[in-house]
Amino acid sequence: MENNLRYVASILIETKSTIAVNSGDKSLLLDNTIARDANGFPYIPGTSIAGVVQHLYKKVFSNKSTASLFGFTNIDAKDKGGDPKKEQGSRLIFSSAHLTQSDGKTVMDGLFSVDDENNYFRLL
Repeated sequence: MENNLRYVASILIETKSTIAVNSGDKSLLLDNTIARDANGFPYIPGTSIAGVVQHLYKKVFSNKSTASLFGFTNIDAKDKGGDPKKEQGSRLIFSSAHLTQSDGKTVMDGLFSVDDENNYFRLL
């Protein structure tokens, strides 16, 4: 019998101090450019989250376990003595981390009209 269940985890991260969300690109005007969504708000790309989680997972678990969970390419398989014709995608899907509205619950994913008078949006 095959397991066809999907598990979804929604995680809310709240900072107690300022946080820098950087894109990794260099700018002529700033040392660190900020990754911004379509509204111009800072966000963390899902690929960045996946990379950090995979790195931390790999520190604790074996390469085989990491490859099984996060996927591998035919180059990875060849380097690890496996079948170079096999590839596997990740079993995990990471979405991007977006800000919430001032209510702390509504995720600002997609286009929003912004109230310029609201102090919450002015600080972004």
